[in-house]
Amino acid sequence: GIRGILHARLYTHAWISLLALAYIAHGAVEAYSSPEQRWLAMTELALGVGLTLGAGFFVKYRAAELRQQQDNEDA
Repeated sequence: GIRGILHARLYTHAWISLLALAYIAHGAVEAYSSPEQRWLAMTELALGVGLTLGAGFFVKYRAAELRQQQDNEDA
C-alpha cells in the first residue's frame, strides 16, 4: 500500500485507483440515503474521485515517461 505509493510503483497506483471506486460508491449511496450525513458522504465522494483521478493521471504520465526513457536508452 503506502510503500508502493512512496516508491512510485505503477501497479500500486493502478490498484489504489480501483480501490477508491468502492469509496466513491459508498459516498454516493450515503449521500443519497442519509440527508443528515450528506456533507460527510460528499466529502468521501470528493476524496475518492480525487484519489482515482490522481492515481490514474500518475500512472498515465509516469508510464509515458518510463517508455520515453526506455526509447532513449535503446537509441
